[in-house]
Amino acid sequence: MSNETKIGLLAIVAIAISIWGYKYILGTNLLSSSNVFYAEYDNVDGLTASSPVNINGLQVGTVKSLTLKPENLRIVAELDIRNDIIVPKEAIAAITTTSVMGGKAVVLEFDKPCSGNTCAQSGDYLDGKVKGMLESMVGEVDVDSSIDKLKESALEISDTLMSPNSDIGKSLQDLRLTMQNLKQTTDQLNRLMSNSQPKINSILSNLDGLSTSLNQSNADIQRVMSNAAAFTDDLKKADISGTVANANQAIGKTGAALTELKSTIQSANKAVDGIQTFVNTLNTSDGTLGKLIQSDELYNNLDKTLKSVEKLSTDLQDKPYRYVPFKSKRRVDKYDKQAAEQN
Repeated sequence: MSNETKIGLLAIVAIAISIWGYKYILGTNLLSSSNVFYAEYDNVDGLTASSPVNINGLQVGTVKSLTLKPENLRIVAELDIRNDIIVPKEAIAAITTTSVMGGKAVVLEFDKPCSGNTCAQSGDYLDGKVKGMLESMVGEVDVDSSIDKLKESALEISDTLMSPNSDIGKSLQDLRLTMQNLKQTTDQLNRLMSNSQPKINSILSNLDGLSTSLNQSNADIQRVMSNAAAFTDDLKKADISGTVANANQAIGKTGAALTELKSTIQSANKAVDGIQTFVNTLNTSDGTLGKLIQSDELYNNLDKTLKSVEKLSTDLQDKPYRYVPFKSKRRVDKYDKQAAEQN
């Protein structure tokens, strides 16, 4: 056998294996016989060629192709089923969801096996149906009960979360109070702004007038600034040595005056200290003046003496004859008796 023949045979084998592999990937096994069934759908819900065909969870074939009918826009799915699988005519080819990730498959549903004329033949059409995710997961019979359980669970969760004693309930209550306070604050702010609107308008009007006045006085301000700059230049150019000398003399005189004032204040402080010492001495019982001010006995003696002097003066005015020199005791008694009789 020549090399060209070997290469040709090798190429044919490689092409055949490639075709078989490609068909196998698409779900068609060229090395085994199979039956072909068809099913029509309004919507295949993401079903693709090579998706599995299952019976009770067992894969018995694949979706060979999907074709759109232009006359009614229905989709025809070609199902390639193993030859040893007998499918009843009343079987339903239902498109189901196999996982939460969105995987699709065709499930052949029938209640009992067939025999004779009740079995579908290759090329027959089966009834098509599309199931939702929930129905695919729990089954058609349990959909309503599952929905009811989900509703009950959702209500329980909602009641638990919305309970005033739960964290979410407390948070919602706090949020409600916060919104009420925010509304009150907003209302107060609106009233304040409404009441202050005339004042705000007046302030804005005054600011506008001030801005206008400043714009009108801009030339004057620039002239003042120019004069100030010129005055500063003149000061820089002027000889201020004499002024500095006069300022130093004035500072020297001021220092001498401050020195004299300091001496005077010190003398005054000494005088105040002496007065304070004298007052402290008076406040104590030491010394004659202190005793005179602090002692009650001296006051009492003086008071008694004054009263005696006052009594003597009164008696001298009323009975001067008692104090006339060389008066006899008998004559004094006589005058006292006459004064007693007159009284």
